[in-house]
Amino acid sequence: MVMGAGALRRDDAEWRAWISLGVLIVFYVLAYVDRAMLPLLVEPIQADLGLNDIQIGVLQGCAFSLIYGLTGLPMGWAADRFSRRNIIFGGAVFWSISATMCGLARNFGMLFLARSGVGAGESCLAPSAQSLIATIFPRRKLAFALAVYGQSASLGGGLALAIGGVSIAALTAQGGLTVPVVGHLQPWQAMFFICGLAGLPLSALIFLVREPRRVPASEGGEPPGTLREFVGILGRERRLVASHLIGFPACALMIYAISAWTPAFLSRKFGLEVAQIGLIIGVLNAGFGAAGNMGVGLLADWLVKRGVHDAYYRVQMAGILIGAPAVAAAFLMPHPALTIACLAVFECTLSAFGGISPAALNLMVPNNARAKLLAIYWLIMGLTGCAGPVIVATLTTFLFQDRTMVGGSVAILVAVISPIAFTALWIGRAPLARVVQARNEADRLATESSAGDSLDSPAAG
Repeated sequence: MVMGAGALRRDDAEWRAWISLGVLIVFYVLAYVDRAMLPLLVEPIQADLGLNDIQIGVLQGCAFSLIYGLTGLPMGWAADRFSRRNIIFGGAVFWSISATMCGLARNFGMLFLARSGVGAGESCLAPSAQSLIATIFPRRKLAFALAVYGQSASLGGGLALAIGGVSIAALTAQGGLTVPVVGHLQPWQAMFFICGLAGLPLSALIFLVREPRRVPASEGGEPPGTLREFVGILGRERRLVASHLIGFPACALMIYAISAWTPAFLSRKFGLEVAQIGLIIGVLNAGFGAAGNMGVGLLADWLVKRGVHDAYYRVQMAGILIGAPAVAAAFLMPHPALTIACLAVFECTLSAFGGISPAALNLMVPNNARAKLLAIYWLIMGLTGCAGPVIVATLTTFLFQDRTMVGGSVAILVAVISPIAFTALWIGRAPLARVVQARNEADRLATESSAGDSLDSPAAG
């Protein structure tokens, strides 16, 4: 009877964990809709505000990614100490208001500030959400759970581009939108305004998530980690941490650049309309991107269970070998269908590390240091994300001096950065295998100890 009750409690906990994951996915989709809308609207924004490619690159890179990374540091520190649920709620309200303000922007400066607000608000989500997931899911399912969460970026981006493309075409046909008090909004402004307003009521969904109670140190829990302890942990695993914080952000640099400029490339080179571009990229993200993230997460978990302790890195290295040539070729193809086919390969391989990267990162440090390390990770991701779109814009402006050659700029970037990403992960394989093997052994000993305690207890008899 006792065993049945225990099984019931475990099933109930797992059911609640998946419900919580579903709510966190809603927030990631909501965040990514606000984040992914700008690349789709590059051409109408440039036409309305008279911005050049470098200014657009700054809006897509520095205005969002840099602020996202910088504000993520204090958010990660807070997530190791305070309610992660409340942090996510505050961030969602702030980024939704900021997205609404993007719709009210009348010049580059106003759009820069509003876009920075979106980045600051969204920085609250990643450290808190990924730390929560690592707490509520067993490690044997962690990579898949994080991959399911990570694929919501693809789902959110796909929804933003597919629905946004059709919506912007409809708003353009009717000449924009007139809002009481606010006044008349251009079609691209109306898109930001509507998306931002929609996020405000959805922010309350976070209170459906049951956050595990933090056990005080006096009751046997882990004390909040000090800065000295955190630095010591990083020092002991410096080779592994350095490899991770170079390899995956290098992949992200390519992904940010590709995501930022693919819509403009399809428009400039092939003359596709915004609605067509939104549908194409939406299907790529929501279909191939989501499937790739979940498939890669399942593959990594399967390999780890079979003793491939460095599987998280091996899988991504294989993704680079396949995806980097595919995406470089995509921007050099003479026909849009060939470009789309190559981008589909990229979405399933190089781009699909939404689960394996945080899963590996969570193994490197104890629970009371995870959010801080995740915050540093997202800071570096933000810095590289800031660089990607700007590098492409700079190459297009000064090297090619031709707006239609933006695809060539992306291909050059991928050719240079992909070997760096591959090499960094190769260097980290051995230390990652050691860490995973040590965690497996610790889990085995803990399981044997728990089983022995159960046999010795009165209930077991």
